[in-house]
Amino acid sequence: MEKFLEIVKHTPEEKQLQLLADVLYIEKRDYETNVLMKSKIAEKIKIPPDKLFLNDRAYSEFDDNGFPIKDHNGQVLTKSKIKRLKKLLIQHKKRHLKWKEKK
Repeated sequence: MEKFLEIVKHTPEEKQLQLLADVLYIEKRDYETNVLMKSKIAEKIKIPPDKLFLNDRAYSEFDDNGFPIKDHNGQVLTKSKIKRLKKLLIQHKKRHLKWKEKK
């Protein structure tokens, strides 16, 4: 921010106004993106862990607990993909439990 203020000091007034307008636009865009992401996360937290992957079209077959076992092409998931999904499920369970406790 200090660098920006130095640049603004040494530029004509019209250019200063344009730079400030650009900064305000970027800050507004970043704020709106942040709010949108938080609302999406808040909605996803409400999904029970056993139903987390069921609405995802990337998977075609699930086990009894709702965990994916095959991708959308019918191929068995790789070990690394299963590991990533398990990690994601554990994180989701924690967040979902915190959300339920607050409720």
